[in-house]
Amino acid sequence: MRSGPCWPRTRAIALSAVRDHERAKQLEDALQANRQIGMAIGVLMGRGGMTQDEAFALLRRASQHLHRKLREVAAEVVDTGQLPDRPQRRRRD
Repeated sequence: MRSGPCWPRTRAIALSAVRDHERAKQLEDALQANRQIGMAIGVLMGRGGMTQDEAFALLRRASQHLHRKLREVAAEVVDTGQLPDRPQRRRRD
């Protein structure tokens, strides 16, 4: 019975599949964040009469000032229609 050389190849294939799945998930998350940021830019442009670059700069500054990820600030803008004015409190679980 020959089982030696087959195991390393099977393991390599399985590891490759796991890496591919993780990469696909990361790309999916990045695409969703990009869409959320784009929607937030649109909200700010519509409400504030500003350019796309100005709206993105506002998002970026809010993210930095609030010490929150840009995609989190963007999600709040999409949900509320306005920039958050203070950091969100983190819940202790």
